[in-house]
Amino acid sequence: MLAGTELVSKNAAVHIYVPTDGSLANAWFARDFNDSKWRVGVNGVGYEAVPGAYDAVVLADSVGDWSRRGQQAENNWFYGYYDLTLDADAHYDATDFVPFPRANGPWSPANFWDGGSWNWNPGVPWDTIGETAVHPNSFANGAEHWVIRRWRSTYTGPVTLVLSFRKQSIACGSGSTAKIFHNGAELFSRAITGNDSWGYVAYVTATVNAGDYFDFAQTPVGADGDPDDRCDGSRLTVRVLEGTVANPKLADSAADWGGGKQGEGDWYKGFYDKSADGDGVYEPNTDFTYVDPNWTFNGCWTLGPADPPWDMICQLDIHPNGINNAAEHWVIRDYKKKSGYIGPVRTISHVRKVNLNGSGVTHHTIINGKIVRSDAIDGGDSEGIYGIAEGYLGEGRSVDFALSPIGLGGATGDGADGSWTAGRVEKGPSIAKDIQTDVRTEMFGVSPTMYLRYPFSVSDPASYQSLELRIKYNDGFIAYLNGKPVAQRNQPMVTPLTVADSVDDWVPAKQGANGWFYGYYDKSLDADATYQGEDFTLFPHDGGGWSPTDFWSGSQWAWFQGNPPWDEITQGTGHPNHPNGGSVDPDRTRTHEHWVIRRWVSNRIGDLRLRVRFYKTIPDCGDGVVVRAFRNGFEIYAQGIAYNDGSGRDDIVELLGMEENEVIDVALTPGAGNDFCDGTFFRASIVDQAPEVPWDAPASAPRYLSGATEVAECIDLTDQLGLLIGSPGVQGVGGVVARQNVLAIRGLNTWASDPTFLIRAELIANRRPVAAADVTGVAINGVLVCPASALSDNDSDPDGDPVTVTGVAAATPQGGTARFIGDTLYYHPPVDFTGKDTVTYNLNDPSGGGATGTLTVVVGTVKCVTIVKTPTECQLGFRGVPGAGYEVRRATQLNPSNWAAISPSLSAATDGTFGFTDTAPPDRHAYYQARLVSTK
Repeated sequence: MLAGTELVSKNAAVHIYVPTDGSLANAWFARDFNDSKWRVGVNGVGYEAVPGAYDAVVLADSVGDWSRRGQQAENNWFYGYYDLTLDADAHYDATDFVPFPRANGPWSPANFWDGGSWNWNPGVPWDTIGETAVHPNSFANGAEHWVIRRWRSTYTGPVTLVLSFRKQSIACGSGSTAKIFHNGAELFSRAITGNDSWGYVAYVTATVNAGDYFDFAQTPVGADGDPDDRCDGSRLTVRVLEGTVANPKLADSAADWGGGKQGEGDWYKGFYDKSADGDGVYEPNTDFTYVDPNWTFNGCWTLGPADPPWDMICQLDIHPNGINNAAEHWVIRDYKKKSGYIGPVRTISHVRKVNLNGSGVTHHTIINGKIVRSDAIDGGDSEGIYGIAEGYLGEGRSVDFALSPIGLGGATGDGADGSWTAGRVEKGPSIAKDIQTDVRTEMFGVSPTMYLRYPFSVSDPASYQSLELRIKYNDGFIAYLNGKPVAQRNQPMVTPLTVADSVDDWVPAKQGANGWFYGYYDKSLDADATYQGEDFTLFPHDGGGWSPTDFWSGSQWAWFQGNPPWDEITQGTGHPNHPNGGSVDPDRTRTHEHWVIRRWVSNRIGDLRLRVRFYKTIPDCGDGVVVRAFRNGFEIYAQGIAYNDGSGRDDIVELLGMEENEVIDVALTPGAGNDFCDGTFFRASIVDQAPEVPWDAPASAPRYLSGATEVAECIDLTDQLGLLIGSPGVQGVGGVVARQNVLAIRGLNTWASDPTFLIRAELIANRRPVAAADVTGVAINGVLVCPASALSDNDSDPDGDPVTVTGVAAATPQGGTARFIGDTLYYHPPVDFTGKDTVTYNLNDPSGGGATGTLTVVVGTVKCVTIVKTPTECQLGFRGVPGAGYEVRRATQLNPSNWAAISPSLSAATDGTFGFTDTAPPDRHAYYQARLVSTK
């Protein structure tokens, strides 16, 4: 896919080194490090000690390609809906797709991006599209809307569409339906029930041309045909694979559920009596029991002759037995392929509670007798966990999906372990197509670490608006840009020394304890509305109890008789105040914007780091918050999160050369909207510069999602654009000319003999598209119908990316209306209006760069009012719209027409008149017209 400027391409040269000791320390990732003796290879560095079985090229992935900036057309994905209720023929086709509107600013009717997902504003309809979550709208809420992920192909040839669909809201409703359309023609449709949190994975083949559309829709129609149950929250994700690819599934415990015979579909259902096992370690060949006179089938497998024990396995429902009922039993779905496929496998498992009580359960995935994944959930977890694991399936060996009665709470006998579980076994994915430089000889069995350096040059860094690292990795990495760490995944766990921490250092009712102070900033009363250190106001505290002179309420710092203002700081959380309606009144603090601030006064000298962690604690409303950090009154950090971001951010800010008594202020500030929903966890830690990571430290966790059937993870590095250097190389260490820029990556495996390793990194910079002015005309009380391509034909992109019109402002300056239906713009001028109006549209490129274009519409007719013909010329007079530019065109026949321009641009006078003399008219007859070409 052409998108942005590739600073480091997928075929870039890379310098490679496998360390065998710590002699290079931290020198190897410096920009001017001499790597001239390293091996030089091609991007895509890795090995596959055990060849994978399932290989495919990913063209698109709805999760990997998801726009975290909320941009239509990014990575050729679009997000919108279909209004079935308003569709006259009630039949979906490609032109019925309506993109969700996107504009700068807060969530609003003009901007359906709420900071984390596409979400209808205001309120009902309930149309929502998130990274994985979707929700349509049922007729019970006014109209039937389908929500749609649309992908535009840049590829021509056969493809395989992989659609995963399952319910998220399982407490009610009759289910939902997923559909696939190719250029409006339906390819696939399948419903799930209201409680089906396992769902299905569908493989659908098609042949596609570049420019074709695939629409992946969710409808509110459940498995019983009912579209009106209001409980349609689901998860829908999509992957598009090149070519015709077979489903890699070997087995699915739910889909393969049989009629009560052991061994059907190579599945066996049984149990493990852990209490009776001397060593307490499960071994499938000796500890798994499925032949027992009391283990019988009557719709479900149960252990008799009576309850307890409570061992039960149904198609999805399942129950282990706790020690409170005499013995700890695990219940197990065992897949044993006695012959046929031998090789690497990937497992997908799901566990959730049905009986929402007790201390929970734990689901184990066991391959060849080894527990490779364990997922513990608490007793009230109705959504549960989806887990992925990998291993090697030998002949006669097994994959076991086991449920134990011990959950997060640790209790083994709480009597409330009713759950849902399912497991799928697939052929293991291959990373072979991503490997262009094989390093098995150097790395496998030698080291869990590899050093990689990608040199690149940049002519004009200031011209770029965004920077992104796209990386496939197995199992982890640390990335450095010109010597500075900028991204990491599954990095080794090295604990820095904590100097101060706002949670750990908290002392109730005490200002200044451990160097921490608590207060606020009244932005509304600040003349320049710019925070400086002296703008900090300490919460008063005289020890006399909560009052105007003591803001300690007994459990937190809180404005006395507030609510509003909502100023609050607890040990871990905070709440700022947004003006609560109306204009600012100096005497009414409830109308003021207040930031709440944790202040730390340094008692250290040296290079430190500030770690900022925050997430929403009131996640279901509002428009988000921003956390800002200041060093001695100068802002050094500002990041925001959306209203529904329960995960939040965890960022590091360098504090170089800190001195004693310097001040660090960490402020929680409200979003742009007046939403009353800004409760947030926000924590500040001051740490010593991170200690050196040992050269042979492995990845902290495996990554199972880096195979060729996945897309690269996209990491936004826009904040690091300032690190790029556009000047020529400079003299470096040892007389070596330093490269202009270096992306250095430490690739990590979980251990030296890990059977797979991969690093394939791309660094992409992007410039926004450029919108050129458009002009057209329409008759009084007419309707302008304009294809989107006509608007973008004269627009361009500095990176050479294709540009797409993705939306339009619904209202125009003169009171007209505009909207897109499918790929067509419809503009209605105000009734009886004449003159110029402006339609504003959004323009995007596949890298997420956006621009705003304008279409000037001249409303009114142009008429030929005079014609004076002499033997040698023809004098023409017209009346159009004042100030507009026209050209006169001539034809000698109308059917077929052969119009040709014969005049320069002519400007209409203040009364709308303009004229032109044809000094070389045809001998016999001619036809003339005036065409709008410009406005003023």
